[in-house]
Amino acid sequence: MKKRVKLDNPMLPDLIAGNIIFLIIGEIILFILFAFIGFRLDLVTGYLIGVSVSVAMVIHMAYCIDDSVRMDENTALKHTRKTYIIRIIATLIIFGLVWFLKLGNVGAVLMGMLVLKFSAYIQPITHRLTSKFLRKGR
Repeated sequence: MKKRVKLDNPMLPDLIAGNIIFLIIGEIILFILFAFIGFRLDLVTGYLIGVSVSVAMVIHMAYCIDDSVRMDENTALKHTRKTYIIRIIATLIIFGLVWFLKLGNVGAVLMGMLVLKFSAYIQPITHRLTSKFLRKGR
């Protein structure tokens, strides 16, 4: 059995915090939009599913990177490609499940997943916020 070492990725809390910030902002925008178009549960659930997938992708990428830095160059490249393909297949399966089971709006799921990009852009800002809360002593 493979022994899992402690994940020490300093950007992980920042990206998760960014995802949560954009989840809150997106849901507020949706509720304001509902004043004009009427309440649509499929948009709310789709966006929530998309952001949840985004958080899961961040965590999976952190573990992939953490494993890859402990490997030689060729093995790390193969490992990174394999985990990328796993994320793509998982994303396609989630899109399929949302569409077939009518769990939410697929467009809202896509917008929720794009939150990962936005949270990466604001990572320096969220780093300042999370470093205050996660400070490891002096």
